[in-house]
Amino acid sequence: GQQDNQGNEFFLTFIENLSPPQLLVFVTTAETSAVSFTIETSNSFKASSAIAGKVTTFEFESSLQLSSETERDKWIYLKAEGDKKIIVYGASERQASTDTFLGLPVQNDLGNNLTYVAVMEDNLPSTQAEIGIVAVANNTVLSITPTQDVIVGTTSVSAHSTAQITLNRQDTLLLRSFSDLTGTRVESNNQISFFSGHECTNVPGGVLACDFLVEQLPPVQSWGNRFATAPLLTRLSFDVFR
Repeated sequence: GQQDNQGNEFFLTFIENLSPPQLLVFVTTAETSAVSFTIETSNSFKASSAIAGKVTTFEFESSLQLSSETERDKWIYLKAEGDKKIIVYGASERQASTDTFLGLPVQNDLGNNLTYVAVMEDNLPSTQAEIGIVAVANNTVLSITPTQDVIVGTTSVSAHSTAQITLNRQDTLLLRSFSDLTGTRVESNNQISFFSGHECTNVPGGVLACDFLVEQLPPVQSWGNRFATAPLLTRLSFDVFR
């Protein structure tokens, strides 16, 4: 099925910004009445409500970022009441380098045996390309084929070879490299939340200064073939697509 951004259940993580940011999660709804929901991390729990036309904001410390290949508890979980739907955005905010992402919910009609492909802009070799993953179900088996040498958990994996790792519900995983990870494939027996980006890069290459990049990406099985884009009104150069 096609991926929808409105949903009942969200698993998020934040890949690492170049220097410590403030982490923000924004929640709203398109429902006609207020929607109760909960938001939790490995050490916090809050109940709140979402109202159409208004945004509820949650702030988290930079320590919640994924900053190590062995960290498994850097997740944020949101659950709306009953079968109600909410809309979720995330932001990693620091002075002169901020990016946001649209949260993609758990969507049961996507099925199993899904493939995710990373994409990012990488042209600053002193900073790292990153992939962040959150498992949404126990016994999630990932087959990871990176385009560069990476560490998967505690195992060194050469470019274009495949490694497996098993995650349980809410486990997180970070992949990173000082070279471009675009094209890295992750095959999973369950849906996962998959984030791709860069701690700080130049867009386009050679134009200062670098900025943090992140997006949550859907599985290949939900891709389409028609897209709409909207250029920035005041941008004097050009948009970059990958």
